[in-house]
Amino acid sequence: DGVETQEHTKTQKFKSYRTPFSSLQGSIDAFKALFEQYKDSIIVVSYSSNELPDKETLFNLLASVKDHITVYPIDHRYSFGTQRWDAKNVVKEYLFVGK
Repeated sequence: DGVETQEHTKTQKFKSYRTPFSSLQGSIDAFKALFEQYKDSIIVVSYSSNELPDKETLFNLLASVKDHITVYPIDHRYSFGTQRWDAKNVVKEYLFVGK
């Protein structure tokens, strides 16, 4: 209820709504706040190589609250709805573990 769909799309996608993750600076600020909130816990983040901020920035943000960080790279291919396979779909998924 109350969610708009994009009527002109084949799959009637939901309308996109702005979040803190809609911009690079907003994402950085949101990750800082999230990592700070959970600094006393083990933090695990799965993150794609085609997203912003980049891997190094995300690592540094996590390093601001965690002393030991391990990053596991995983080959991954995305597929959404009617999307066909092409080179843009092939990425690395990074699993960050901060202790």
